[in-house]
Amino acid sequence: MNIPNDYKEMIKWKRTYRETLIMAFEASVYKVMPNEKIIIGHSLGDGYYFYFENRETINDDEIDKISKTLKSYVENDTKIEHITYEYKDALEILKKRGLNDAYLLVKTNAWEKVRFFKIYDYLTLEHSTKVFPSLSPLKVWEIKKYKGGLLLRYPRQENFEKIGEWKDNPELFKAFNTYIEDGRILNLYGVGKLNEIIRSGNISDYISISESLQRRKILEIADEIHKRKGVKYVFVAGPSSSNKTTFATKLCLDLKTYGYEPIQISLDDYYFTKDKVPRNELGEVDLECLEAIDTELFREHLNDLYDGKDVYLPHFEFNINGIGRRTFNPKPIHLHKKTILVIEGLHALNNKLSEGIKKDIMFRIYISALTVLNIDEHTRVRTTDNRIIRRLVRDARSRHAPALETLEMWNNVERGEKKYIFPFQNDVDAVMNSAEDYELSVLRVYAEPLLKEITPDDKDNYPVAKRLLGILSLFDPLDSRLVPSDSMLREFIG
Repeated sequence: MNIPNDYKEMIKWKRTYRETLIMAFEASVYKVMPNEKIIIGHSLGDGYYFYFENRETINDDEIDKISKTLKSYVENDTKIEHITYEYKDALEILKKRGLNDAYLLVKTNAWEKVRFFKIYDYLTLEHSTKVFPSLSPLKVWEIKKYKGGLLLRYPRQENFEKIGEWKDNPELFKAFNTYIEDGRILNLYGVGKLNEIIRSGNISDYISISESLQRRKILEIADEIHKRKGVKYVFVAGPSSSNKTTFATKLCLDLKTYGYEPIQISLDDYYFTKDKVPRNELGEVDLECLEAIDTELFREHLNDLYDGKDVYLPHFEFNINGIGRRTFNPKPIHLHKKTILVIEGLHALNNKLSEGIKKDIMFRIYISALTVLNIDEHTRVRTTDNRIIRRLVRDARSRHAPALETLEMWNNVERGEKKYIFPFQNDVDAVMNSAEDYELSVLRVYAEPLLKEITPDDKDNYPVAKRLLGILSLFDPLDSRLVPSDSMLREFIG
């Protein structure tokens, strides 16, 4: 495999590898089980989870046949064809194959010409996804039975020569499955169905139910904390644009209903000034690394509070003198019997922050925008893409930052997440999904003008902007006035 050495090119190559692998896997399943409908679910560890629409299990013989078929496709350097059908012909093909989500997507977007990828008899809609021209690069993968479905595992970016050790994440899987069940309640799985609901005029009811389901999840987590008895520290962490701060605020309100006195603490207030922050391998100030935070002061404060001492919390202002400034609140806090500290931040799950704290007084929560709504049966909306779009909109609103600035920093953001956040997501007490299925319809209105400012002259960022615009174009736009004032989505749109 000709794997690029340049980091940015590596990111593009990795994405292409995974998207091509998904397609080759689905083609192999179709070859072995042509009458079964397999649906791409979500990412899980170093892989993607797939489930069947009308069956709850798969046997080892079927898995072996799928693996052998995929292996033969790779060894024979099977080509990926591009085929275009007229609108009516495309609808007929999709209806015949029972691909209802893809059917509704084509119908609601009314494309005159509909483009497909084709591998032998397997067809899937061609979106803005980039794939290899053939399957020969797909040397490393694994198909694994998991929870009634299948895991398609891929190699990690650090080593594309082998599959990494499998680490289960039952809490993350449980969170995803909960939201799939919510989709059944709302009768919503794909973008085409969402577009239909928007056009029907019933979207307000859908939004109300969706928001109620999300609020219920927060209350369930508060109830779990209460049932633990003796929890004093709640740690909330997740990748960029995951609603950490808003979720922590809402969790504090729900904890109050149980008689607690929650105090919300942001790890952002423990940042060093930029002149004391380490630099990454590119020579840039690395605000994503743990060493950017005064962990010694943070641990000292936690220990002092546990020992019954008063603590003066810090407050950090990032836009002072170009390096930031730390001050301290003149009013101290004290840990009472009913006090619970809710600590949120990028590194809140890092074990170095909680060294010496008893596990039975801690509760750890991982939060992310775990996008469950699919584009169609075979194509998912990547969680990372959803978060980039959120970040673009929030940065433009709160910092007047152009899309180019946000996109250029995203590689460093992702690098930090892989190093400092994702390794700790397996060891948590609860997982919170902050994504709403309707949110990209709302964000489209804000994000499209920002992304259209990036021109083809920008060889690095234009392909990303074009891909994101392609995703957003599939969603009918939605007026932000329909979003409840207390929705977590308000963190991004104001």
